[in-house]
Amino acid sequence: MEDFEGQSLDSLITANKLDITDFLELAIQMAEALSALHRQNVIHKSINPFNILWNPQIGKIKLTGFGLATSLRKETQRVSKILEGTLDYISPEQTGRINCQMDYRSDLYSLGATFYFMLIRTAPFVSSDPMELVHCHIAKTPSFPEKSPISEESPIPEILKQIILRLMEKNPKSRYQSAISLKNDLEICKKQWLTSKIISSFELGVADHFDRFEIPHKLYGR
Repeated sequence: MEDFEGQSLDSLITANKLDITDFLELAIQMAEALSALHRQNVIHKSINPFNILWNPQIGKIKLTGFGLATSLRKETQRVSKILEGTLDYISPEQTGRINCQMDYRSDLYSLGATFYFMLIRTAPFVSSDPMELVHCHIAKTPSFPEKSPISEESPIPEILKQIILRLMEKNPKSRYQSAISLKNDLEICKKQWLTSKIISSFELGVADHFDRFEIPHKLYGR
């Protein structure tokens, strides 16, 4: 709630290009903030560049926009003419169009879409038709342009694309299962990048796990 002179990530990135170092610094902070939120049993439900405030002078980010947040461990989204969340960054299960309960991993999908915006300077899917956007989130995989919007001399490392695609998996079980595991992978990327300006490929989510006991939502037997 305090004013730390931050502006929305959307307005700052639209006006200024991020380099890979800036992206990694911000991404790590965002993963850490989301992890802290989830430890308080809160699902944000509206992670997007408009709800992330950034003060470039002090290098800090903070989450805002908790109007849709819930303290439930999971929610069942019902099909409705009014969708909660920002369509450009909404998770498949948050649309209510798939047979899947929404939990903390919904925020991770939206964070992946936000990472895409940070690097590519546009949302993963662009359409003026809301139902087409919903279809894209449910059925399409985001693609990356051949030329890097950051710099032709500094293309986006392939491993960062893989991290975003993992975050934006349609099936929540195929995504990162916790924000802290995402943070660990981003820190590996940052260490390599600051050392050599190259990020070698490595296995993502080695210690990844859903950090809560969950009973599977399946029926067995008759």
